[in-house]
Amino acid sequence: RGETWQSIDTGTKRDLLSVDFATAQVGVAVGDFGTIIRTEDGGTTWSPVHLPADLKLPEEIAEIVDPGDVLLYDVDFTSPERGWMVGEFGVIFTTGDAGKTWTTQQSGVETTLFGVEFADASTGFATGIEEVLLRTTDGGQTWNQLKVPGQKGFVLGLYDVAVQGNVGWAIGDSGLLLRTTDAGAT
Repeated sequence: RGETWQSIDTGTKRDLLSVDFATAQVGVAVGDFGTIIRTEDGGTTWSPVHLPADLKLPEEIAEIVDPGDVLLYDVDFTSPERGWMVGEFGVIFTTGDAGKTWTTQQSGVETTLFGVEFADASTGFATGIEEVLLRTTDGGQTWNQLKVPGQKGFVLGLYDVAVQGNVGWAIGDSGLLLRTTDAGAT
């Protein structure tokens, strides 16, 4: 229950930025340089997973950044099989096999995405720099950018989002705290 912690060898020396467990045994951690590691034994052993080969970066970025080097900031599972992860350049990936393989979804933005949260297999949110708050109601087939009430004269980053039922919160730079009472529609 979190009173004691032990260090586990994940097999990577890369920075890990997020972890989520689909079940007590199956989990995925993500991080820098496209790092994705997966466990099927409750974290005792970890195996690398590769980014999708069809990942396309914005044209001006693709000239200097290898698609396999994308930073991945967050991962979220809604069931033992179904999950999403987000990262820089607006990348969103989804899995239907507990993180063994991932496919690309089109976010419609090219800015870094820091957080992802799905209330169920259909409704999800992603947050990022430049006050990006995305919402999907079809499992990520389409993403729509929501208007964010920011501070006049400033463009702030949003780092995380949590929505349960009709109530939700998003947090960001300079103490920015957003609240929804209509399941994230506004």
